[in-house]
Amino acid sequence: MRYLSGSRYFFQNYYPDFNSDTDYDYDEWVAPFKNEPHRVYNMISEPKIDVFQMPLVSKEDLIKKSVRCPLGMHICAFLNPDFISKVDFTIEDLKKLEPLAKRSVGHHYYLQMIYYFYLENNAFILTDEQRLLAYNSYKETRPRRYKN
Repeated sequence: MRYLSGSRYFFQNYYPDFNSDTDYDYDEWVAPFKNEPHRVYNMISEPKIDVFQMPLVSKEDLIKKSVRCPLGMHICAFLNPDFISKVDFTIEDLKKLEPLAKRSVGHHYYLQMIYYFYLENNAFILTDEQRLLAYNSYKETRPRRYKN
C-alpha cells in the first residue's frame, strides 16, 4: 500500500494556496532488499509520481540504516503516522533519527521543523500554528511558486 508523503501530505488539505507543481510523493513498505541488505530505500519514479520503497525490517534495523542515509528528506517517511504505524514507531524511536533530521535543509527544512515539533509535542501531531510555521518555511524556499 502506498501512503501519501511529502508536502502534499502535510499541506494540501490545509492551505488553499498550496502549490506543488512537481509530483506526488508516496512511501511504500516492501520486502527486504535481498541482494542489497544495507540499502535504506528504493526510489521509483513514474510520471508525476515518486515512490520511496522502504524495506519492512525490524525497527532497530530500519533506524540503524536510516540514520546513515545522506539524504535528509528521508526523514519524511518517519513523520507520517499512517506509514510508520506498520512498525510500531514511537517518539522515542524518532529521537534516534535526529542526525537524519538535521540533514533536512534547504527545500526540505520544513521536514526538520516538523520533526522537532513532534518531539516538542511528544506525539506525531502538529498544532495549527506549527503547521503554518512549517508551511511558511516550505513557501519561502520556493519563491517561484509563491510570488507575493
